[in-house]
Formats: sequence, structure tokens, C-alpha cells
Amino acid sequence: MFSTSKSGEQETRSILERVLTFRKKGEYSKAESLLLDHIDTELEQEVYSHQLMLVQFVQGKGSIEFLNSYADRFPNYFPLQRDVVAMLLEMGEFQKAQEKMVKNFEVFEESAELWTDYGVIFRHMGHRNKAEIYFQRAISMNSKYSNSWFNWGNLYMDEGRYAQAEQMYLRAIRIDDKNLETWIQLIYSAIARE
Repeated sequence: MFSTSKSGEQETRSILERVLTFRKKGEYSKAESLLLDHIDTELEQEVYSHQLMLVQFVQGKGSIEFLNSYADRFPNYFPLQRDVVAMLLEMGEFQKAQEKMVKNFEVFEESAELWTDYGVIFRHMGHRNKAEIYFQRAISMNSKYSNSWFNWGNLYMDEGRYAQAEQMYLRAIRIDDKNLETWIQLIYSAIARE
């Protein structure tokens, strides 16, 4: 992902570290300014644009047109495309998120990540049976992708199937025991089951 030249790689890392520091402190305008100063360099344009999109979205500058402008500019940069889908979901734009996912399936190789994202969209749209099918498909492609197990657990929580949700969260934790959100959901599922 980073530039092959040593100085370019160091510059990119330094800029991204500063951006992440600003984001952690809630200093989004500083992060935005830093990114805008470097966005037109030939180094890692898609990385800088991705970070800029995230920073601007948090500042309330996001709109569907805003997201599409980034998505259209870097159609082959998977992390950015996934975050566009996530932001559309956050905005409650489920149909647009689904349309974006269809495009992602046309561009990117089929993966557990894509099928999980698709399952999340259908879960939010209330199509629980389809969501479950997509989570199963994701797991059949990569049973070590903890996010599939986690989101399948969330589906079961929505349905009040707390024992099954707990099992899904435990599977996710066996793969990635550092994900705090999964531990929290595991606790909620155990409490709800009692």
C-alpha cells in the first residue's frame, strides 16, 4: 500500500500517524487540513482521500453525493469502498448501500468481507433470512473472519435468539479476542438470556 521509496513510505506513515492522532483527539479540522495539504501528491492519493472522507464525514460534511464523489474517484480501492457502504448504512440509506454492494461485487473478488457486508445490509433492511444466508456464505469462504461470526450474532440478538447469539460471539472471540465490541455483545447476550 505504501510507496516503494523509503522516503515516500516514511512521509506517508508520518502523515497518517499525525492524522490518526488528530482524529483520536477530536481535532478533525486539523486532520482535514493536513490531508488537504497532501492530497494532490502522487503518493498514496487513495489513502489520503480515504482518510479525508472519514474525517469530513465525522464533521457532518457527508452526503450521498459526497460519498459517491470519493467512491467514483477510487473505484478499485477496497477499504474506501467498504467505508462508503458503512457510511450509507449509518445514514439509513439501506437501498443505496445495497446498490453500492452490487457494484463492489462487480469490481472486487468475492470474499468473506463482501458477503458479511451484504449480510449486514440485509439485516438492517429487515431481511433476516437473506442476511443469515450471506453470513453463512461468508463463513464458508473464510471461517477465520471474526466479523462474520460477530454480525451473525447481532442478527440472532435482533431476533431474541440469545443463546445462539452467545455462541456466535464466542466463535468470533476465539478468532479475535481483542475486539471489545464483541465482548460487550457477549455480555449483553448472556444477560438477555437470563
